[in-house]
Amino acid sequence: MYKTKSVTSIAYRRQEIKQNAKYSEKLRDSLRKQGAGKEKNRGNVPLAGLIRILFLGQGAAGMPYIKTETRAGKTLIIEKYYSGRYKKKNAIRQKNFRKTTEAQEACNERKARRNLTALINANFDSNDYHLVLDYRSEERPVTVEEAKNNIRPFIRALRRMYKKEGLQLKYVESCEFGKKGALHHHLVINGGVPTAEIARKWKYGWSHFNQLDDTGEYSRLASYIIKNRKQWKRCGGTGRQYSHAKNMKMPERKTKVIKTRDGYYEKPRERKGWHLAGYSVEHGYTKDGWPYMRYILIRDERGMKPVRPKRRRTARGRKGG
Repeated sequence: MYKTKSVTSIAYRRQEIKQNAKYSEKLRDSLRKQGAGKEKNRGNVPLAGLIRILFLGQGAAGMPYIKTETRAGKTLIIEKYYSGRYKKKNAIRQKNFRKTTEAQEACNERKARRNLTALINANFDSNDYHLVLDYRSEERPVTVEEAKNNIRPFIRALRRMYKKEGLQLKYVESCEFGKKGALHHHLVINGGVPTAEIARKWKYGWSHFNQLDDTGEYSRLASYIIKNRKQWKRCGGTGRQYSHAKNMKMPERKTKVIKTRDGYYEKPRERKGWHLAGYSVEHGYTKDGWPYMRYILIRDERGMKPVRPKRRRTARGRKGG
């Protein structure tokens, strides 16, 4: 358990404020052209656009933001974002009867990457493996359901194998369709069983093992194994693209609402005993048009200086008379 400290914030980038102001002006012009009196056009005005018109002339200044910290293994995933739903009591989400928009799809992909990154960081380390299972061309499935029917017996066989060794299988599995239709499976599994024995259990093609590094931070691996989501959906995929074992350790996530007039501090902040994963810094906009940022801190182990014991002060002897 840990405590989240308040952050002294400054206004976010001036360039973003200018871009938002330009957007609000364009949105006003488009609404005037559509005509406010036409009944058929009233339902097409997005609620997010109206919110942006009211607020984005001054950026997000004066609006509280949400800060989340997810502790996962050696890492700390930090997110800061604004939300129009802040402190709305008894809010009921409307039924999702429309097709997913591009903005919502991008939001879903970001959440999937974040959740999968936290799950892998919390459960795996340098003793574990990234396993890729390929198919022979004549045995390659066409749909996601066929692929699932092939991977389920393989995972059951691994469970029995690990149980004989006195271990529990931990895994994350994702099915990926390439751009040309080539299907393969990605798995992250814990070690303890010879890789040659695991490879014999896959009857449909080849297997490739890659040992994880010792950083404890695997966000790039998480992004890699759930890429090409659009192709996966075209082949019948629905819901979450990956699955995992039930005995996985769930990451610890803390959420805090920070009230400030100036918005969040836009640069990542390192902490004592932690260092920043520079490639993890991400800035963007939510589906409603509010800015957000995300970055990952990695706990120092090798770089920490050993604590030296304090020297005891010895009493000085009295001078003889």
